[in-house]
Amino acid sequence: MQIPLALADPVVIEEVSLPLWRELFDALGWPAGLSGKGDSLTHEEIMSAFQRDIPSDELLQAIESIHDLGTPEGREAISELLTDRQVPIGTLPKDVGERELAVHLFLAQRNNGALAEVFSRAQIQIHEGNQRRFNDFIGKKQSHIQNLPSKCEQLKQAILDHCQQEGLGSHVQLRVFDDDGAHRFQILRSHHKQTPMVVMDGTDSRAKIQFRPVHGDLIRYEPVLGRLRITARAASIVRFYSKIFGQVLFDDEMFFLGDPVCSLEVLQEKGRSALERHNVFGVGRVWMTECIWERGDRERLNFFHPHDCFESIESLNIPLIEGQLLQAKFKIQVIEKSSRPVTVTVRVPRQIEISRVRHEDLVNEVLDAIGIRNVCKTVPESDLWTLYPWRQPVDVWRNYFGVATDLLVTAGVLKKTFLDSVEPPGYPGAGRILHVEKISPTEMLGVSQTPGIPSKSLSATDLDGLELIVPAFQRYLREILGLKGNCMPWQSNSWLLDLGALKICEYEFRLVYGLRRPPSSDSTGEITNLSGSTAPILLMPGGMTHATGVTEILLGNALPERQRLIQDIIAKTNLEGRVPALLTAPERARLVVDSRLGKIWVDGIHIAGLDPGTHPFRFVELLAKSAPNPINKHDLASQLSESRNDGDQTARSAKTAANKKIKTALENEGRSFEDPFKSENGLYRLIILAHAPDNSSSG
Repeated sequence: MQIPLALADPVVIEEVSLPLWRELFDALGWPAGLSGKGDSLTHEEIMSAFQRDIPSDELLQAIESIHDLGTPEGREAISELLTDRQVPIGTLPKDVGERELAVHLFLAQRNNGALAEVFSRAQIQIHEGNQRRFNDFIGKKQSHIQNLPSKCEQLKQAILDHCQQEGLGSHVQLRVFDDDGAHRFQILRSHHKQTPMVVMDGTDSRAKIQFRPVHGDLIRYEPVLGRLRITARAASIVRFYSKIFGQVLFDDEMFFLGDPVCSLEVLQEKGRSALERHNVFGVGRVWMTECIWERGDRERLNFFHPHDCFESIESLNIPLIEGQLLQAKFKIQVIEKSSRPVTVTVRVPRQIEISRVRHEDLVNEVLDAIGIRNVCKTVPESDLWTLYPWRQPVDVWRNYFGVATDLLVTAGVLKKTFLDSVEPPGYPGAGRILHVEKISPTEMLGVSQTPGIPSKSLSATDLDGLELIVPAFQRYLREILGLKGNCMPWQSNSWLLDLGALKICEYEFRLVYGLRRPPSSDSTGEITNLSGSTAPILLMPGGMTHATGVTEILLGNALPERQRLIQDIIAKTNLEGRVPALLTAPERARLVVDSRLGKIWVDGIHIAGLDPGTHPFRFVELLAKSAPNPINKHDLASQLSESRNDGDQTARSAKTAANKKIKTALENEGRSFEDPFKSENGLYRLIILAHAPDNSSSG
């Protein structure tokens, strides 16, 4: 394979002298494209060869060690371990830079057991604290770049303008390489000016020197996937790159700022089992050692466990599904000579860090298989459980309660509040990583908790939120459901909310509302203790994967409608044939006929005087059961009375009598009457919606 994108950094290559590169190639073998170069070798030729040729495993390991150990932290680790292993002074050269020290250590450890141990231990130490960070962006569509040379010039000028405006200097070099259909952009640019205090060799005096470090940023665009992967030394420039590449390449600044690339929701839903079924060849166990979980605007928990983070989560009985996993660190066991696992950190919505970049493609495959990466998600559906502890921005409540939001505010169910942390604008899915600090009575600052996302001044409007007041919610639910009698007050540590008794004919039920997701352990006892001897009905605003042991009603939204709820209870408890048909009728049914009870209702009003067995009752019943199809007047007359032989007189008389009874009943309730039965062309037809279940034989 070619050198991974993050290792093909021209700045790092130029920091190693050409004589030392030649020494490394002499020891490990020269890349095919550099064969015969000798003293004429240049850094640019080395860079080109790394882009073109497939390096040996040992050369790839050497390049990786230059990146990992060729840093100030790497030098410190090497120095400490040399002392710890009592390696003689002078074994490695002292007066060389960090990059070159890493090369000397790599070459020396090949034939020195003590240095081999120092090398291995230093890599382990650095891998744990210094990971290579990628930022993935998915474009709005898969698209090829047109007129690439011209676009590269535009990119270079735009990056130069940005560097000058932001005080980053005026040095920019951009090169692009083809990589099996993808495009690799290498950007060398100056960064913020530094003025360290130094001592020059050969003098005793101290002085300041000014210089601008050169950063090598690497960007890869894959047209087949429409994916942009950014590897930048400074997190602050990632956002700029994502916008300018969209603007220059596709005339759309927001082209790469669409759907999140990473999601940890699968871990919240499936737990550790999500990590056990990746089926990626060459990969063994995958386990989570750290994670950050957020719930609402006031809770953020960091978990750490060296063997399995889910053990800590389960022992503390943390309901992951109620919040959001923002970050997770995994260990991935790769089948190779080294037994050290690859460390991978995923930060939603699009950041991935890998300890050993050579396994970048394999890590991507594992994350894809688990369902963490390349998950093109729509806006997640909220329910009352995921909104706990019920302090949310106003728009979140409006998306959930809809037009009822203002009514709930008026009723005191939702109370205005100011949030303590918010999600940064323009970074959907990043979590509430702006923690609010009050600067003055009128000024607030959202302090970012994540590298790469800047802090931001906030207004009172940015912090507007609503908080659900549970006792008021309890009263409101009882009111809209028409419940009377006593109910238990809510206990703040309970997931259940008692609503009281609901009577359906002679049957009585105790309604309890699942404010939070029921515990995975047996919850039947808690419900039955609350309901006593009355049959409990659990109202759930969200779906579950396990049963609670009692009758459950899944609500379409958090605010149940009385008639719909009664019908759901009747269906769940098999009472269809034991209660009046009026209770099971669809909402839009204006005419309801109950053959078993011998009753008829129009617009919910019982029509007194339409007695079962009479011609008017049978007339209404027959048309209701035939609807929307018409009935021939002769067939109707025959079904009303087989012995009569007077044409449709029987049907006309029955219709007249039925209309008289319906009109009287409606006018007594202040309602207007319209003839619901139409007669034309020898046919009778019902012109309003009817419900007439065939339950005459039910017990």
